[in-house]
Amino acid sequence: MSKQINRQRPGDRRRLAASNESLRVGDSPAAPEVVPSQEAAAAEPAAVEERELAPADPAAQTGAVEDTDQAAPQAEESAPSVPEVVPSREAAAAESAAVEEREPAPADPAASEPLSFLGAAEDLRKAWESSVLSARNEPKKWAPYSVSLPQDLWERLEARVEADQQRYGLPSLAMSHYINTALSGLPKNPRTVGAIATEYVQHYGLVPPAMRSSGTRAHHDVIERMRKLRTQLRRVARPGLLGHLQAAAVSALLDTLDEESTRG
Repeated sequence: MSKQINRQRPGDRRRLAASNESLRVGDSPAAPEVVPSQEAAAAEPAAVEERELAPADPAAQTGAVEDTDQAAPQAEESAPSVPEVVPSREAAAAESAAVEEREPAPADPAASEPLSFLGAAEDLRKAWESSVLSARNEPKKWAPYSVSLPQDLWERLEARVEADQQRYGLPSLAMSHYINTALSGLPKNPRTVGAIATEYVQHYGLVPPAMRSSGTRAHHDVIERMRKLRTQLRRVARPGLLGHLQAAAVSALLDTLDEESTRG
């Protein structure tokens, strides 16, 4: 049988060799077709896993955590600084308020001075000057008038007039200027002036002062007011109070002028 094989024709041997070569050549590229496909398949999931599942750098995460841990204490340390400032301001305000309560501001001297029923001292001074100028420049508006005052009050008024004549260098000053100023400053309410006259009388107790009438001059408006008051006092209080009312007004005026002279 080997003889038969060896006896094959040369054309058959060439076809057999070609077929063997085709088998060897076909086998050699089969390997690269399988291997590259496996490597590519393996490489592609690895790349996907690296993109999807690969964790961040632990060192970077650790550094971020450390930075956060370091930033948190700074925030906690800086936070108490705000309440420390606010209480200090509140404490300062409370302390200043306490000092003001312990040391009250002094009262205004002008506000602490008692006012008479005739008004403030400055207003009375201006009213007195107006009476002096009116008697000098408008003599026709003045007329004779009789006033009743206690004897000691007449003497006090006369002493004041003499002192002011020397103080101001005006010998023309008269008691009528002071009486007119006092009567013109009386309150308008009849009940109020009735209470003033009654209090003046009660101040002397059981024995009221003896009244002495004397002629003087006054402005027409003042004279008309005194005539109405005589009737009004009878209605709201009792008769015979007009002289005491006039005495109370003149006494209040002299008290205010004396206090003003003492302060000046």
